[in-house]
Amino acid sequence: MFKYIILILLTFSSIAQTITAKVSSSEVALEDSFKLIINFEYQGETEPYVSFKLNNAEIVSDNTNDASRLMVKGYFAGGKMIQKKVYNYVYELRALKKGSAIVRDIKVDFGNEVIKHRSLTVRILSQRARLQDYFIRAEVDKTQAYVGEKIDLVYYVYFKGEITNPEFVKFPVQKNFLKRFELPRTNVERVSVQGDVYKRIPVYKSVLYPEKPGNLSIDPIEVRFQHPDYKNRRGNAFGMSFSFSSATYKSKTIRSERVKIKALQIPMENMPKSFTGLVGKHSFNLSLNKSKIVVNDVLEARLEVRGDGALEKFDAPTLINSDAFEVFETRAEMVEQTPLIKNKVFDYTFLAKRAEFVSQRKIELSTFDPASGQFETTELVVDPLVIIGSGSAASNIASSETKEVVKNKQVTMPEVQKTILAENIMAPVFVVSNKRSLWDIINYSLAGIIILILVITAFPYIRFFDRDPFKNLKNEFNYSNIFHYITIFTPSVHGDSLNDRIKGMRVSDEARKYFFDLVDNAGKNEYKGAKLPLKYKKEYWQELARAEYENN
Repeated sequence: MFKYIILILLTFSSIAQTITAKVSSSEVALEDSFKLIINFEYQGETEPYVSFKLNNAEIVSDNTNDASRLMVKGYFAGGKMIQKKVYNYVYELRALKKGSAIVRDIKVDFGNEVIKHRSLTVRILSQRARLQDYFIRAEVDKTQAYVGEKIDLVYYVYFKGEITNPEFVKFPVQKNFLKRFELPRTNVERVSVQGDVYKRIPVYKSVLYPEKPGNLSIDPIEVRFQHPDYKNRRGNAFGMSFSFSSATYKSKTIRSERVKIKALQIPMENMPKSFTGLVGKHSFNLSLNKSKIVVNDVLEARLEVRGDGALEKFDAPTLINSDAFEVFETRAEMVEQTPLIKNKVFDYTFLAKRAEFVSQRKIELSTFDPASGQFETTELVVDPLVIIGSGSAASNIASSETKEVVKNKQVTMPEVQKTILAENIMAPVFVVSNKRSLWDIINYSLAGIIILILVITAFPYIRFFDRDPFKNLKNEFNYSNIFHYITIFTPSVHGDSLNDRIKGMRVSDEARKYFFDLVDNAGKNEYKGAKLPLKYKKEYWQELARAEYENN
């Protein structure tokens, strides 16, 4: 058994978790070459197979057959020396014409698994541009993308020397793109641009999603900053000459160039009906708070969506389509992990209207994978639901066999009675008369009078015990109970949400405002993890109850 465990562990250790791919420069002249570097760790015995495709570029040289591609490193783990293999593939590439060189379909085949990497883009200039001491440009991870596919964008300020107080003069609008953005920390890094060493800082990061196919462009950005202007001066004192430099700070405004983006239409061929419009890798997680519900009780469900796509445009799918449930307004919220990475959460609320058995339902949600050009489908399963309680469809819960037994009883019982009477025809038959004697009438009348007197006498006490119909609500004052009681005391008000029901209440403006604020705070506590105080105000709840009694 132990050796099998060791074998499994070795198998898992042989799988590379990630690969890293980068280019030596994001912009080169047409006559210059650039390097593609792919590295990863791998513990297996078989030789990994590295592959990629080139648009507007060719391979000049590589180290795939050179021993320099592989380096063995050792480290201690658990008191033992463990070796790991680090692969470093280097390809020298040259562009064929002006425009953009794209390295796509980058992947490493390890035999039992294929790991992919996103495409890389290099801007190709017709000739070496004379670089200024200060410039800004927009850099993207791809210049060709499908509609709805994520594009990573960073605006960098490049400079020699020093700059201070950078500020924005004009922000990009990004027409025809859905965008998220953040202002990053200004970490300074040194880079090589056309053989010169520059410092650069990121000033604006964004994630863009093309909204229509065609030739689009990324807007420029303008930044103003201060930089020192050094001047050499000469002096003469006591017969000795000397030189010194002084600096004055000048203001400078720089503007980036537009970047062209080619947006591709998602292929209509083989597009499933369940396509959500989401492009990229996504995951869907569905949960319900219960599977058995009592009539007039609330069922809650949550759908959480994670992924790279434009989740802002993804609408809530239909979970339950049975008319035994009343569907209230679905809450949709973008949950921010970072300003550029977000999830989307849908909170559903259903009210059980009558007894019913709702069968299992399967929901298909399809996304498009731009790397493979294929549609991927995820299947969500809504488990069977049972509504228990009185209602017009209560018989639906019973099995078909029970219905058949009841039907047989209703048909056969009169026939059995007739048979018994026929078989006992010689025995005396006693038939109860429908006529009432005088004493029976007097006794029933006296009993009715006594019951009426008792009811009238006990009426104040009955109202005393029924005076506070919200006793259970006060004990558990939360969103679910608030929802339940507002629904019960507004049966004649129509609407798809609690806010609609509150608008239709026959109460004062102060009471209506109280209910609006109460539902809003209770919803934030329930769905957003807030801890807002919920105050039970007896006078407003009693006003709601009186309004319902008077309406009836």
